[in-house]
Amino acid sequence: MLHTLICLFHSYGHSLLKRFFIFLEKIFCWQMGDILSFVG
Repeated sequence: MLHTLICLFHSYGHSLLKRFFIFLEKIFCWQMGDILSFVG
């Protein structure tokens, strides 16, 4: 039971982290594109 909970929490936390990093990446890429278009 405990093992299943830990596994569920691990996979859920991993997907949350992944989503968070994708979110950060999107913001970073968007800002970089904004800066480049502003400079260019």
